[in-house]
Amino acid sequence: MNADPVFAPLTLAEFTATERYEYRQELSSNPRLDEAGAPAGQLRLAYPLDGATGCPRPVADRVATQLAQPGHDGKLLVGYLGLADEGRSDLHNALGEVSDFGLRPLTLASSELAPEAMVALTADRQLLEFSTDYVPKAPRVLPIRFQAELFDEEFFSGQGQRLVTRDGFLRCLTLRTVVEVAVARAAVRGEGLPKLTELLIPWPGVPSLRNFSFCQIPSGDTRPVCFDPDRRGLVISDVPLTLRDSAGESLLYVTSPMLLMINQPAELSQQSELTLEATVDFPDCLLSRARLRYFDAAGRGDGPRAHPQCETRFTVRARLQLGDLFRNRPRRPWLAIRFERVIPDQERLNNIQDALVDLGFRTLPAVKNGANEGPPWRFQVERREGPHRLELTVEVSGKRRRIQVEEEQGQRMIRSERETGDLEILIMADFRGDDTTAGHYLNQLHEELRKRFRSAVTEG
Repeated sequence: MNADPVFAPLTLAEFTATERYEYRQELSSNPRLDEAGAPAGQLRLAYPLDGATGCPRPVADRVATQLAQPGHDGKLLVGYLGLADEGRSDLHNALGEVSDFGLRPLTLASSELAPEAMVALTADRQLLEFSTDYVPKAPRVLPIRFQAELFDEEFFSGQGQRLVTRDGFLRCLTLRTVVEVAVARAAVRGEGLPKLTELLIPWPGVPSLRNFSFCQIPSGDTRPVCFDPDRRGLVISDVPLTLRDSAGESLLYVTSPMLLMINQPAELSQQSELTLEATVDFPDCLLSRARLRYFDAAGRGDGPRAHPQCETRFTVRARLQLGDLFRNRPRRPWLAIRFERVIPDQERLNNIQDALVDLGFRTLPAVKNGANEGPPWRFQVERREGPHRLELTVEVSGKRRRIQVEEEQGQRMIRSERETGDLEILIMADFRGDDTTAGHYLNQLHEELRKRFRSAVTEG
């Protein structure tokens, strides 16, 4: 038997290498991120059997003649693959034997191109495919993750609430998400940028799309919000990622913050969790760092498709515990205090800062809003409250004025003028967590200032 294969110099039309990585993430008070399955990869080569450029008639006739010879071993050689993957996949095993030149021969069974079926070589719209599945090694650092937060309309309006104690869902909620992808610099082959191909949010019931809008900040770019009836979820597509950090051996790509505005979010009131599923496609990237090169049946490796089109797909499915996100959403309550007949001066400013220090706040130097020595003043303080930080912005203002006072001296009433003023304090909190936390400290501060300013009230 002739042990030599039949050479089939077919023209390669497609050469691709793709890898898939899947992860699951928990967004709650106890966050977690881990793998959702083993990574998967596939090599695919496609040859068009079109009777023209892919497989001209003379080539088809020559192949048919060789296949018709008796005693042939039945193998058809279409090309070779060169591979270097640094041991980060099982491609060496998946591709099989190595030739004398260190290349992997690509062979097909001759039954696919039997002499009686040679018309297939010249038929239009026929495609001969060669594919191999392989398993890349899982990266040590998980490459994709979600960030998610819930906001209410008062946070964005800047109005806040005055000592809020209200529970339940508000009229409008905003879900803020960011997707991050981190890969090794050596895994990136070209200048392609990753793209959030799809963001899927399974939704309870059939929503009215008029209640949803999507944009990114700070650019203001918008995307349509669609509903997929088969998967029963909201779908947002084609959101770009940009390179944020290129220091060292890693590259970090992120989406700009994505805001999904939800009007009338009543459907969420009965839900304990919400699922987000992001699919990111990264062209010119293989996490396995496999280096592949194609050589045709004659051993030429300088063709236009000598190197594969590479792409890595990341999928992360995140579960958002709505109770935790809602309780820990950013809040901005405020409190305005007015003290009549209290002169707004440096001593009163010191009183306010001392009271805050006594309540456990770390105070920063006051920032003057003008060039003069009087009010207004503005400063910030902060303190740790569990895992979160409570920040207060304090604005102190007021006016000095003169009042007429009468004093009795013996049998006579003496009229005179005294300097006084009105002191106004606006305290704006910025924190996450229960409203009662900020309310507790604001009320304590109010009571403490009343005690300290009691002796500063102008009599009369």
